[in-house]
Amino acid sequence: MGERSRRTFAPLLALLLALPAAACAAARGEEGDRGPRFPGDGADPGPRFVDDGSQGGDNGGKPAKAPKHRKEKPPREPEKPEGKKGSFLKVHGNLDLTFWYPYTRGDVAMDGGTAATTGGPHAESFSLDIDLLFDRFIVTHGINTTFLPSDLALRTSGLVSTTRSQYGSWELAAGPKLLEVKEEASDAAAAVDSPKRKPRSSASLFRLDSFVGIRAHRFSDQDKVLGFLPDSRSSFGWKDPIAGLRAEWVPSPDFAFRVRGDRKFSGTGSDCAWRASAAVVFFASSRASLAVGWAVSHVRYDTGRPPFEDRYALDLSGPFAAFEFRF
Repeated sequence: MGERSRRTFAPLLALLLALPAAACAAARGEEGDRGPRFPGDGADPGPRFVDDGSQGGDNGGKPAKAPKHRKEKPPREPEKPEGKKGSFLKVHGNLDLTFWYPYTRGDVAMDGGTAATTGGPHAESFSLDIDLLFDRFIVTHGINTTFLPSDLALRTSGLVSTTRSQYGSWELAAGPKLLEVKEEASDAAAAVDSPKRKPRSSASLFRLDSFVGIRAHRFSDQDKVLGFLPDSRSSFGWKDPIAGLRAEWVPSPDFAFRVRGDRKFSGTGSDCAWRASAAVVFFASSRASLAVGWAVSHVRYDTGRPPFEDRYALDLSGPFAAFEFRF
């Protein structure tokens, strides 16, 4: 190769040799700007976090924890005051011990004797009653004893008794429930959750029942005619079929209103007989209460077979008080 050719290709050769070195230098400079690519080259082992003050101070370089979401509890379902649906034999009710102080009017005669009359004196009456309130029907039972005034004494065969006469009765009846209005479930739950609100003694706001049954009457007396003669005991009784209604309204957890009435039906037994009562019931506790009210009773019985005619007619009307146990 001549001198002239060497001078022509020498710059070109130097340029070709310089291009790889320049490319390596450019690559090394770019890597220095980005930092090392591998952890072993002194790189930061983890991401960097900046505390912006939202976590309440220095977090020590640790990642901020996301706030936990509180799991909401499902709303509480109110309890059903009436219990399980379809509880046919579930029962509640009341047991009453009653004292009645009625005004008395009437006349009584036995075995064709002369009738005694009265108008004004009071009698003393005691009774024990129980009402069983099932989900669909009612059963009621009662026993009563009434001590009549002394001037309403039996006159047996014209001889005047010196003792007081007694009138007693017992009854047993049952029948279907006609109507019931119960407390709303939300109101019942609010009463349980609120300490200031007194819960009701019963979930029923209003209930109306009908009943049919039997009532047995008995009138008795012990005659002391003369001190040296034996005593004469006299009594007679009969039975009446009865039908009636019972209603109770509970407008407040503190008290309730209760009414009841029945009447004799059919042609057997008394010529006419009926009873009615109305009371205000004050709830002293969940189990005990006091009922005060007014009661009226009328019964008339006449055999119509002289000369041994039995006649009994009595009207009783007056206030009463009952000590009540609820279950």
